[in-house]
Amino acid sequence: MDERDRETIKLVASIMGNVAAIAVGVAIFEKTPFAMYVACFFALLAVFTIRELR
Repeated sequence: MDERDRETIKLVASIMGNVAAIAVGVAIFEKTPFAMYVACFFALLAVFTIRELR
């Protein structure tokens, strides 16, 4: 895997992490419990994507 592929994977993982952070904010301030499920899902996707780098 070359450096460009690694940077692309990091970018995708950071986008998923940002979506998870936004979903947590929505869950807290809008009191929408479904948003926490979305946040957990995207956080897990981000973690598994980063683990793919090893």
